[in-house]
Amino acid sequence: PSESIAFRLRGGIGYTAPSLFTEETEELIFMNLRPLSDSLEAETSIGGTFDINLVMSPFSPTTLIVNQLLFYTKIEDPLELIHFPTNSVLLQGGNLETKGLETNLEFIYAPFKLTTGYTFTEAKRTDENGNKTTPILVPKHKLGIDILYEQEKAVRIGINAYYTGAQYLGNGNQVSDYWIMGAFAEKYLGNFSVFVNLENFTNTKQPSNLIPPQSNPSFTELYTNAIGIYLNGGIRIRL
Repeated sequence: PSESIAFRLRGGIGYTAPSLFTEETEELIFMNLRPLSDSLEAETSIGGTFDINLVMSPFSPTTLIVNQLLFYTKIEDPLELIHFPTNSVLLQGGNLETKGLETNLEFIYAPFKLTTGYTFTEAKRTDENGNKTTPILVPKHKLGIDILYEQEKAVRIGINAYYTGAQYLGNGNQVSDYWIMGAFAEKYLGNFSVFVNLENFTNTKQPSNLIPPQSNPSFTELYTNAIGIYLNGGIRIRL
C-alpha cells in the first residue's frame, strides 16, 4: 500500500512418494527396517503464510522494522518411525498439522542494531487410526535476541541469545527449556579481517542420549548442543 507498509500472502501444495530414506532411518543405519507397506499413500501437504511488514522511524535517526507472520501447514500421511519390542521398526502414515505466528522486530540506531524474533507453534499429530500422538521436537515457544555494534569496514561486535521452550522426544519424555548464548567480533584490516566466535558460553549441553544396556544401546534425539562451550576464529580475505 505504501513505502512503509507491505502485505504478503503465500501458499503451496506438494507431495512425495513414501521412501525408506529419511533422517530417522539414516540415524539407524537402516538396520532392522521392515519393508514399506503397499497400502501407504503418497505424503501430501498444503500450507501458507500471511505477513505484514511495517517500516517506521519513531525518532530521527532511528529505524524500526516490524514483521508479523501467521503460518499454517497440514501434512497428510507423513512417514513416522515406530519402534517395536523386537527392535524392528516400521514407517507408517498419519497426519500432522501446525499453525502459529512469528514476530520479528529490528531496531536500528547506528551504529547499533537490535533484532528479536519470537515464534509460537501449535502442532497436532494423529496416527493412521486417528489417535492423537505427541509431535516430536516441536517447541511451542522460541525466542532469539541479537545485539550488534558495527562500524562499516572497521569493526563488528555482537552478542546473541536463543531460547527454546520445552519439547517432546520420540520416547514421549518432555525435555526442559534452555538458553544458548554466544558472542562474536570482527576487525577489518583493509582487504583482510580477523574474526572470533565464542559459542554457547553458558555451557548448555544435552545430557547423554544413550539408553542402556550398553551391549545393545539405543539413542534419543539430539535436541540441543552436545558439545558445550567452543571457540573458533579465522581470517577473511576479500578479493
